[in-house]
Amino acid sequence: MQGFAAEHDLDVRPHVKTHKCVEVGRRQLEAGAVGSTTGNVGEAEVFAAAGSRSAGSTPAVAFSTSSVITEIRPGEYVFCDLNNTRLGACEEDQIALFVAATAD
Repeated sequence: MQGFAAEHDLDVRPHVKTHKCVEVGRRQLEAGAVGSTTGNVGEAEVFAAAGSRSAGSTPAVAFSTSSVITEIRPGEYVFCDLNNTRLGACEEDQIALFVAATAD
């Protein structure tokens, strides 16, 4: 992801929800991330105390090559899903996991 960002002159703020580990966050910063994306205030406080700036959520990276976009925030959506197919980011056969459920 960092390579994609560098190639398109974008900043990266990975989502901590995927690892919830300050050490991994530190390594992401060392690799070029400009901060972290967090899901709640508690996560933001922990990662800010460790030196990371945090904000926001995950956009569809495939659509982030416009010159008006300055950073990408990858993280919690590691697999394609139906919303990604609706955006045209993938085909249904590229969805990594499918869950069907019923409710009584």
